[in-house]
Amino acid sequence: RAMQVSYKQYLACPAEHSNRYLTNFKELSTKVSQVYSGFVTSDRPNVGKLVKEGLRYLLLDATNCQDFLAYGLSHFNSKLSVGDIKTVINQLEDNIPQIAEDE
Repeated sequence: RAMQVSYKQYLACPAEHSNRYLTNFKELSTKVSQVYSGFVTSDRPNVGKLVKEGLRYLLLDATNCQDFLAYGLSHFNSKLSVGDIKTVINQLEDNIPQIAEDE
């Protein structure tokens, strides 16, 4: 949730402050991912849930998702289980036609 709020602040800020807000977002996402840097198997569902919720958030407005994906969710890629990766891929594939239609 904090990452979503930080990203919304970045999107809403005036252009002259966008670098500062993007930096804040990147630092927050890095810190959140570091919580799981030494994760144990029992933490995998939490990482998967975080990424899935992030994707749901992205799919609400796919036109502004590149920075969220690149600077937010990318930190969690190596922490996902194989099953979660497959779920994420399926979720994206299911929504790609919808995104193309919206644009």
